Amino acid sequence: MQMHALSLVRPHTLQALLARSLQQMPDFSPQGLANTAWAMARLGVAPGELWLAALLEHTSRKMPGMTAQVRACTHTYTHMQVH
Repeated sequence: MQMHALSLVRPHTLQALLARSLQQMPDFSPQGLANTAWAMARLGVAPGELWLAALLEHTSRKMPGMTAQVRACTHTYTHMQVH
């Protein structure tokens, strides 16, 4: 039996994680942005328009420093629909 990853995270913990990552996003490296996007996708989280807009903004600013793999991971998450 496989348990959904999000069921292991308490809602207030998830909200705190989203809020903190939003605050720290300007300081994330390109890899950090991709890792954060991947983690949200892995948890099945739809973080909301504000968070996604910030991810896209910071990703576009750091695009020159991103490898093709990091670009692909970030692009995939920002364009998928998470329920």
